[in-house]
Amino acid sequence: MTDDYKSALVKADRILSFLRTAISPLLPLQVAHTFVMVARNEGKNLTEITELMSSKVSTVSRHLLDLGDYTRKMEPGYGLVESKTAPTNLRTKQFYLTSRGKLVARELATILQES
Repeated sequence: MTDDYKSALVKADRILSFLRTAISPLLPLQVAHTFVMVARNEGKNLTEITELMSSKVSTVSRHLLDLGDYTRKMEPGYGLVESKTAPTNLRTKQFYLTSRGKLVARELATILQES
């Protein structure tokens, strides 16, 4: 096993540990993936995010709700993502990181950038 390989696995472990600590020990990887996609593509709508993830609208919609203030069951969500009505189409919502979401995204980027 090369040093680069070991280093990459250490970073992966640090990212997973950080997500479990900062967000929830039960955070599903698919929900984490949706969070990263919103972080990389703020301002995109549900359809656009779904296409980027090659997923189903119903699945991504559920994840976005969980990442918001309240889940689909009206339980407290993760508070990482918020939706805003699109200025050009009042029926469309665009998704952005909350201030907490931005902190989490910055820390993930910091972990990846460390050598």
